[in-house]
Formats: sequence, structure tokens, C-alpha cells
Amino acid sequence: MKGIILKDFYETFCIKKNLFEFLSAFAFVVLIVAFMKNLYTFILIVGVTLPLVGSSPMQYSMEQDDISGFNSILLTYPLSKKKIMLAKYLSCFLFLVGSWIFSFLIMLVYVYVYKTIALYPALEIFIAGMIVSLAVLSICNMGLMILGSKKGTILFIAITILFCAGYVFSALNIGVENILLLDKHLLMLIGAVIAIILLFISYYVSLKVYTKRYS
Repeated sequence: MKGIILKDFYETFCIKKNLFEFLSAFAFVVLIVAFMKNLYTFILIVGVTLPLVGSSPMQYSMEQDDISGFNSILLTYPLSKKKIMLAKYLSCFLFLVGSWIFSFLIMLVYVYVYKTIALYPALEIFIAGMIVSLAVLSICNMGLMILGSKKGTILFIAITILFCAGYVFSALNIGVENILLLDKHLLMLIGAVIAIILLFISYYVSLKVYTKRYS
């Protein structure tokens, strides 16, 4: 399992094309944080944009595995399909933890350096982003396994556009300040339960699809 996780991270960070995409996205976010210090941007980054990156290791590894035919080789290893799929989900989760740390650092900048938002509402947005990230990871990973790397990537792009468009629409029609005044605690609790359930469903559906495809 450890070898699969290391392979997924190698394909995410060490292949030049993927590394360039990752560094470009990282630099773009840093530039936005440096020059856009308003509340709207903070929510867009921490609550919407960064939560969408969790399925990247699955996306990159599936693309490379399809090119190299690695799945046929992987099945000869002394690993069950459950462990193979678990390793892929662990890769995504570890990557997601990294994005949470990055989001937390950005939150601290907006709270203590820019003083755009107070700590407590900033933490609420950060936690909401974590919940969203688990749900998106579940949906995207399941989509990648069912549809394959190319169609699954299209699904990921569509979900990204929908999330960003939904936030822009809400911000323009409801207002960022009004969104922050909503009773969020019950919504976050319900969202967390749904996200965890989605994660388990996603894993078992992906396992079924993988088992059927490579049996």
C-alpha cells in the first residue's frame, strides 16, 4: 500500500506536466492572496477553490496508469483489490490534508495580517471548506472510477465550474455578509455527516467498479 501511495505522489508531483500544473495553480493562489485582501476572495479560496483539489492524485495516477497499462501489472502484486483502492483513497486524503494546512495558513493571513475577518467566522468558513472537500473528493473519485480518467476529469471541471458559479451567484444575490449571518452550525453538522457517508459510498462503489473492470 505504501508503494502505491508513493507512486501516486510521484505521478502528482514529479512528472513535469503535472508538477507544472500544480506549481502554476499554487502560484496563482499565492498571487490572489497577495493582491486581493477582501472577504469575498477569502471565502472563494478557503471555502470554494482549495476544497476542490483533493481528487488530484486519483486523477493523475489514473491518467498515467491508462497510458502505461500499470493496472495489469499491479494486479500481479501480493495486494488485494481492497488494499489497492484503499491506498488510492489514502493518497487523496493525504493530499487533502496538505490543502487543509495551506488553507489554514491563508486563513491566518486574512485574520491576523489583513484583518479582513475575525478568527471565529474564519474558522467556520475553514471547517465548511473541509466538509465540502470531503464531499467533492468522494464524488470526483467515484466519477473517475466509473467514467475513466478522461470523462472523470470533465466531471471534475464541471463540478468546479458549478461550485464557483454557485458561490458567485450567492454572493451577488444574497451578499457575503448575509451568508455569514446564516445559522451554520446545524448545516455544518448535517454536511459533515453527509460527507462522511458519501466517502464510504464512494470507496465501496469505486472498489466494485475496479473489481469488475480488472477481474
